[in-house]
Amino acid sequence: MINVALYGLGRIGQMHGENLFKHPKFKLKYVFDTDNKLALKSANKFKAIAINDYKIVCRSNRCASRTEAIWSRRRSIPNLA
Repeated sequence: MINVALYGLGRIGQMHGENLFKHPKFKLKYVFDTDNKLALKSANKFKAIAINDYKIVCRSNRCASRTEAIWSRRRSIPNLA
């Protein structure tokens, strides 16, 4: 199983989330969006963990070692656009 962190939960992010959630080889582990309410709602919907700092997955050894894929939208990550 491949753990995935999904950044950006707009229309396309929701579509990615649905596909990842339904796929047997992926585990949607973390979700992030600059809209915290949307992140919490999506985490509940996809049985994932809402994170409020997109850097958590990249800097935490515990998270990074277990998360093998990261999907992102540049627009949803501050200072990377």
